[in-house]
Amino acid sequence: RRISTSELEEELVPLANVLNQTFQRLQLSFEQLTQFTADASHELRTPLAVIQSRTELALLQPRTPEQYQETLRTCLQSAERMHGLVEALLLLARGDARQLPSDTTEVDLRDVAGEACAQLQTKAEAAGLKLLLENPDFAVNVTGNAGLLEQIAGNLICNGIQHTPPGGTVRVVVDNPLAPRLQVIDSGCGIAPEHQTRIFDRFYRIDESRGRQNGGNGLGLAFCQSLAILHQAVIECQSEQGHGSQFTVSFPAPVRPLAGTN
Repeated sequence: RRISTSELEEELVPLANVLNQTFQRLQLSFEQLTQFTADASHELRTPLAVIQSRTELALLQPRTPEQYQETLRTCLQSAERMHGLVEALLLLARGDARQLPSDTTEVDLRDVAGEACAQLQTKAEAAGLKLLLENPDFAVNVTGNAGLLEQIAGNLICNGIQHTPPGGTVRVVVDNPLAPRLQVIDSGCGIAPEHQTRIFDRFYRIDESRGRQNGGNGLGLAFCQSLAILHQAVIECQSEQGHGSQFTVSFPAPVRPLAGTN
């Protein structure tokens, strides 16, 4: 319940407003937690149902070795999907609790982008896309965890590949050493304005059927945002429907010692 301010004494109104705002944030947190639990349960229910139904069907009567192998392949794919979802949920939970690896070093974003592109080049080629890397000739250093930074880049690149039709391009750009940034720019379908405010929400999908068909769980961009926050970075999206999307991760400028100091 909210506190009505209409009959309060004037000096108590600011306090009542602060309490009402606190109550509003608490209510929103409870609603998000409830929705998150429901979404996670729904995502796990589908592969579990596949494993159960295929196993029960295989046990109804003797099958050929090929039929058993097909059943095992289907069950393995569902188990791998659950494993990926559970790992993503654990990483998000650790990020919320600030329990992700705290060891940080000076990392060159060019190395981060290069490693992510190398790992996903085959995936891009299989999708009929060009994955292009644009690195400057100078170092673009940030302070952070190299492995987690590569996960940011990798998730953004995967997102671009997933939403770009064959013949398109996904560009990975590193630039601006004074205020380092990493950009992933695709020539895909773009994002409608009504979706852009929610794409970083957990389990949110613009196209539910397409996301599940491609194995997506709606956590990739939420994970990127969580990791960006840990690195004191800001992740933003600029997109126009039918003209592709541009995701930019902007990092704080590196701290440089003052002249004449050790």
